[in-house]
Amino acid sequence: MEFKERLKILRKSLGKSQRDMSVSVESSYGVWQAYEAGNSVPGFKVLESIARMGFNVNWLLTGDGEMKKPVRLSESEAHEALKKRLKDLPRARGMQAHILTLEFNGISEETYKAYVYGDYLPTKDELEGLCKSAGGWTFETGTMSTRDEEAEAEITKRIDELIKSHKASKQVDIELLKEIVTEIEEALFKSAIKLEPAKKAELLALVYDYATESEEKRAGIKEQVQRLLRLVK
Repeated sequence: MEFKERLKILRKSLGKSQRDMSVSVESSYGVWQAYEAGNSVPGFKVLESIARMGFNVNWLLTGDGEMKKPVRLSESEAHEALKKRLKDLPRARGMQAHILTLEFNGISEETYKAYVYGDYLPTKDELEGLCKSAGGWTFETGTMSTRDEEAEAEITKRIDELIKSHKASKQVDIELLKEIVTEIEEALFKSAIKLEPAKKAELLALVYDYATESEEKRAGIKEQVQRLLRLVK
């Protein structure tokens, strides 16, 4: 994405027309049009005005980071933002897949419900698990990086596919999924390999299908992870 496209996205996020935006940054309508056409680049004064609106100038210029500067929330605001995120996820990924993701991160369904729908305050470890289940959520700012969003979408998609493919014939083995996730994460850490979210999700599905074929193959999960890592990295 080019600078001019990011500038247009920024303006539209404010619901402003080009003319309104030019007034906000104390520039002229024609000059702002030139910015969005890619014929000119804003100077320091305009960039400073944009930064004062809460936008990340580094993102605008390079595409790195988030569009808006993260604002630190109060503790109560942070809890409300996390609860809303967790409540919204079942509609996006399905309740069964959502609960699976919670359990991957050490959160029981009872703890989830007590926190989201009650007055329960989680422990430090539980809060960390809830944030992971929310897709790499940053508690202090109530935000999630673009990369975490991509990872969340890919892993949720693969879990959904696993559930659908095995639902007709047998129950999804949650303990087996946990075991596979642990083996994959350990193997990636030890080998210092970094996989894109889509490939990590693909690896999870491949190992699960392999391990459910027989008890003998289930016992060989670690070796299968190592073999497949060489193919998908």
